Amino acid sequence: MTETPRPRLTPRFAAPLRIGEWLADPALDEIRKDGQVVKLEPRKMQLLLALASRPGQLVTTEELFDAVWKNVIVTPSSIYQTVAQLRKTLGDDAGEPRYIATVPRKGYRMVADVGPVARRDGDAELLPDRPLPADSPLRIAVLPFVDLSPGGIETALAQGLSNDVIAGLARQPRIRVSAHGSASQVQRSTADEIGARLNVTHVLTGELYRSRERVRVTARLVQVGVPSPLWLEAIEWPLDALASVADSLTRGTLAALHLQPHAVAATASAEAYELTLLGRHAVRPMTPEAILRGRDYFQRAIDVDATYAPAYVELGLTWTLQAKFGSTLYPRDAAARAQPLFDKALTLAPRLAEAHAANGFQATELHNPQAARQHLSRALELQPGSAQSWMWLGSAAAADGQVAEALDHYARASELDPLNFILQGLRSEAAMHAGRYDEAQAHCERALQLAPDHPNSRLGAGLIAYARGRLDEAVARFRHTLEADSRRRSLWFEIAWIYMDLGLPGEAE
Repeated sequence: MTETPRPRLTPRFAAPLRIGEWLADPALDEIRKDGQVVKLEPRKMQLLLALASRPGQLVTTEELFDAVWKNVIVTPSSIYQTVAQLRKTLGDDAGEPRYIATVPRKGYRMVADVGPVARRDGDAELLPDRPLPADSPLRIAVLPFVDLSPGGIETALAQGLSNDVIAGLARQPRIRVSAHGSASQVQRSTADEIGARLNVTHVLTGELYRSRERVRVTARLVQVGVPSPLWLEAIEWPLDALASVADSLTRGTLAALHLQPHAVAATASAEAYELTLLGRHAVRPMTPEAILRGRDYFQRAIDVDATYAPAYVELGLTWTLQAKFGSTLYPRDAAARAQPLFDKALTLAPRLAEAHAANGFQATELHNPQAARQHLSRALELQPGSAQSWMWLGSAAAADGQVAEALDHYARASELDPLNFILQGLRSEAAMHAGRYDEAQAHCERALQLAPDHPNSRLGAGLIAYARGRLDEAVARFRHTLEADSRRRSLWFEIAWIYMDLGLPGEAE
């Protein structure tokens, strides 16, 4: 007689479920009953879900090892102890089990009833369907995903995925999604605190776990001021589907908000996608060495998958950034290397907003603000929630002498990236050039609040004082800047000229 094969053990629950008298919330690692809330260790929750995934059926010890302790060296006593502790938490009795029954020398069975949570009015434990009014502004913060992988070695992957979710949400016209830089500064705060600091209505958080063959992501969307999640997702993908994970999470978030995706992300092989994420992570310090490290990753991504457009964009940007921050390359020489890469990206993906934005950034560096504004306007048509594109568009307008327009663009960028001190400095500079000194001072003080030790935050106050003709104050402010970075050669000369204006040639010398 042939034994009927058991279904594969896949304990993936995206929402709370009933297990006997308990409500289990996989995303929060909690079980609840009659107002009592018990926090479970992640492995205990995984064990409970593994058994609940096949109620009434045998789950062997080997299957539990694979589902709960995969790639971890443990002994059978680990299962025995975890089951015993879980029984105690559930109020179960091994002799007369109501939840977990032992199958001698084979494994365990979930004997309690298991099923989805029934929706009913007045039940505070449930996940209500809360569609928002059509005219409600949707402002979302996507926090950097937490890496739960062994050794915490997948930070670049975790943060890269959350960044790509931000990019995907930014394509939806009704959504204003906070930039990664601001979101990363509040990741240890509560949802209500994040709502206040970033002026958002929703917060998306997630955790990532990567094994040799699979990647598991748990994501939850909460509405600020509402205790229960609006949407939960806990899904595993094979590693060869890695490039589709961020798009899947983006679509799930939009579906929970009753919105449709505005555009489909570019597809890639898993290896090329991961190399691109590693390159973005490597470039982030913006040092010459970091830019070169990132370039190597992007080139390898293209070698693996010559059709992946974002890798061409990132590779082209390394040349533009090298000219801007590396001081070893002239902008026109950098553009000669970068432009064919941007063109290739747009040939592969004409609606890739990042490629249009990169073209605009490069045009600004080449002192062609009109071309820059055209490219960046197109980028924002495709991705209206991009803080970076709004900031670059502001810089292009400022370079074109359109200071009032620049201030408007910087204000849009600041709505999406309110904790970015560089943006506040740009707003201060633009307001100063417009003669709006009080406004410039307010932005300067905000930059100082956000980054009190950064020399650029201190520099703005000196520039404003100088523009107002307050030379003594300008000298003091510039010296304060040099305390943070004494290598600014041009600033020493600036102070010397001010001393000459003050009739102090000895100090100037």
